[in-house]
Amino acid sequence: MEVKESRITLHASCATPQQFVDINAFLDWVDEEIAQCVELLEEKPESTASQYALRLVPLVRRKVKMRDTSYLAGGFRFQLDYDEIINLLMDKALYPDPILFLRELLQNALDACRMQYARAQEEGLTYRPRIFVEDLSEEEADPRIVFQDNGIGMTEDIVKNFFLRVGKSYYRSGEFLATRERLLA
Repeated sequence: MEVKESRITLHASCATPQQFVDINAFLDWVDEEIAQCVELLEEKPESTASQYALRLVPLVRRKVKMRDTSYLAGGFRFQLDYDEIINLLMDKALYPDPILFLRELLQNALDACRMQYARAQEEGLTYRPRIFVEDLSEEEADPRIVFQDNGIGMTEDIVKNFFLRVGKSYYRSGEFLATRERLLA
């Protein structure tokens, strides 16, 4: 590591990809801390800001590389093309028969209502399940069917960890299965 009044440079030769990722994540954190300190000082009166002035640039200079030069190191991340995923989900390859897609939506509504019913029974409350299916299609080429239910609904946690994650289902999660087992026992 090389530390100068206006610059920090870190030299690293990583033996594993995980080391490379971890060091760069740490340096990102250092960069963010420096940037936040500079920002905080900009909000203070001049007398205070000058007393604690940072001469560091907000970015730590990096010379982090892999020992094995055949390894291509970088900040690669898996990404999904939203439009293509929607096209895939709506494509007939996934649901060759449109009835299967509708059945899946109805099954989700039934699961939500069954869970709400079990919760209500556990708490000694009355609950009347309701599922509404409405065809809001204005044109045959652009079908729009809405499913609504008064089931368990979705918490912020469920939205973040299941609904917004392609391939994850709350209704197949350990959390849901454990709750269902407890309520329906």
